[in-house]
This record gives sequence, structure tokens and C-alpha cells, in this order.
Amino acid sequence: MGLNARFAFDAPSSVETPEGGTKNDWPEQLECWGDFRLKGAGDNESAGGVHPSMQSRLGVRVAAQTLAIATNWRARDVSKGAPGVVWNITAIEPPVPGAALMWLRLTTKTAA
Repeated sequence: MGLNARFAFDAPSSVETPEGGTKNDWPEQLECWGDFRLKGAGDNESAGGVHPSMQSRLGVRVAAQTLAIATNWRARDVSKGAPGVVWNITAIEPPVPGAALMWLRLTTKTAA
């Protein structure tokens, strides 16, 4: 188990503005070390077409805080400082009983 990268996790939040509207925000929920493994390139489809993306896996220690991570959250690689590279959490593999790590699958758009 090589905890080689520092990651922050943000959950989406809607905050009411003074004008009576709402503003979307990403408050940080936790920060921890993880076992980051870059898997390679792929493609993501969205309303704007097909975009190149990078795919990876991130193992984080099984703990109450990390078990709360959800696929609508985002992960940021803050190893070299904040704000860091933003990754989408596409899947969470349930931890095996007794395992030290749980695994997240991540993707991010790359510059086109």
C-alpha cells in the first residue's frame, strides 16, 4: 500500500444568495492520502461532444469519513498544492471486509 498522493474531496452544495436565488458551491469535506494509480486515456461523451479524458483509480483508507464519499462528489489532487487537479468520481468499489483501502474510479477531461 503506497499512499503517494494527497487528495481533497468536495461535495456539491446549493447556497441561497441575498437576491433570493441559489449558487452552486463545492465545500471541502475531507483531505487524505491515497494510493493514486493513473490508468490511461479514454473518451467521455457530454452535450458538447466527445472529449478526451484521463482515467485512474484511487485507494483511500477505509474510515467513517471516506465511507461517506459519493459519486456526486469530486476529488482534487492537492499533492502539489491547492486548488489541485479536479477529478470526477465515476464509481466507488465497496471495500472488502477487513481491507485497509477502498477504491474510487476517477476521470477528468484533458485539455483539447
